[in-house]
Amino acid sequence: MEVGTLMSVIQYGLLLGLDPSASTQKQSLAVLRVGHMYAQLVSGNNSNIAIDIVMNYINSFNKKHWSMRTTFSPLCLFLGASILISCSNHNNEQNAIKLDDTPTSRVDYLDISELKNSPKVIGKISSFDVINDNSFVISTISPPQVIVFDKTGTQIEEIGSHGKGPYEFMRPSIVKHSQNNIYVWCQGMLKLIVFTTDGKPINQYEFDSAIKDFEIHDNWAFLYTSGGLNESIVTVFDLTNGKYIEHAWGQASKEHQMLNMKEFTGGIALKDSFLFFSPTNFPEVSIVDLASFNLVSNKKILDPQFTMEEIPGDINDFLRDQDKSVQYIFGSNVVTGIYVTDSIIVIRTEIGNLEMEGLYFKDASKRKYKSYVFDRNMQLISTYSEPALDSKHRIYSAHNSEIYAIGLSEDLEGYKLQKVNITNNTTTH
Repeated sequence: MEVGTLMSVIQYGLLLGLDPSASTQKQSLAVLRVGHMYAQLVSGNNSNIAIDIVMNYINSFNKKHWSMRTTFSPLCLFLGASILISCSNHNNEQNAIKLDDTPTSRVDYLDISELKNSPKVIGKISSFDVINDNSFVISTISPPQVIVFDKTGTQIEEIGSHGKGPYEFMRPSIVKHSQNNIYVWCQGMLKLIVFTTDGKPINQYEFDSAIKDFEIHDNWAFLYTSGGLNESIVTVFDLTNGKYIEHAWGQASKEHQMLNMKEFTGGIALKDSFLFFSPTNFPEVSIVDLASFNLVSNKKILDPQFTMEEIPGDINDFLRDQDKSVQYIFGSNVVTGIYVTDSIIVIRTEIGNLEMEGLYFKDASKRKYKSYVFDRNMQLISTYSEPALDSKHRIYSAHNSEIYAIGLSEDLEGYKLQKVNITNNTTTH
């Protein structure tokens, strides 16, 4: 079976909320428990390999008694895949950004409010987007829900409902606000549902393959795709007729596919009729002018701290070695997001050595989040770093001139909405 087919298996049987009494569905639920890490293998002759990997990983994880509050828990992962931008420009010095003498910044998180709903009621937030200066929307998978809050942390609306019917969702993994509507991606049924901001259903679109993320502009949905060596990072779906158009950007790599099995990786953003995206396995930013659908910029960040090990040979052979593939997914440097405001572009990455012994985490003290701050002309301004693997589980959203974060409080008893404040230091990289 080809990789493209394997990567699409997640759409069928894994995410349909089936009766767990059936053996194949038990396998699917097991995969879900570790975030679909090996979902693409649950097909044909590879199913036994996949389930052995999944169950061994669950068992080894449970033996270590890791806290469910830990951000880095494999139980918090979800499968997604997207595709590496073409590497034809990698050796073009004009497209390379070096970090020589780059100033460092400081980042502070300024509290705005604490959500009135407790984390036990909300569950783990899977997606977050700012609607306007007064409200924002979140989605959670367990329990499956989409909720609008005001800036005081008070719930003001619940969008849609859990179910398998029209305009219902099983696993609302992504939520976005655009053009006065709320768009919800149902990972469980592979559909994009459109609501008004007060929860009235407008339309829904069904797909035959999973996506990792999306952005909406005019009547176009720009899909950050999920899987297959022949797919692009971004494909374009026409919301007026429910069909794909010929425009697409990027091409897959084995490394990119593997690392998109980890939660919160890759990146896509929309600002002022420009689309920004980055592959997962390298901080390389491409910009598309949506007035012409032309790729107008491609910049690769050359950071000695961001290294990437290539996957040798066939990706299916690599996946059969469970220790090696798990260590690769968790231990590799990855791009975790791209956020664009009125004045800056921030590329977030997770880098640093993570020591693992088999399937166990051994030492994560050298792991960190590193962000690169650019102006809107893609001139590098500064970088800043933060400790990785803390318990706050922050998710980010850019709106107008600000970047916002939502994550657990210090005592882990509530969710806080915060503004991300980036200030320059005088030191250099």
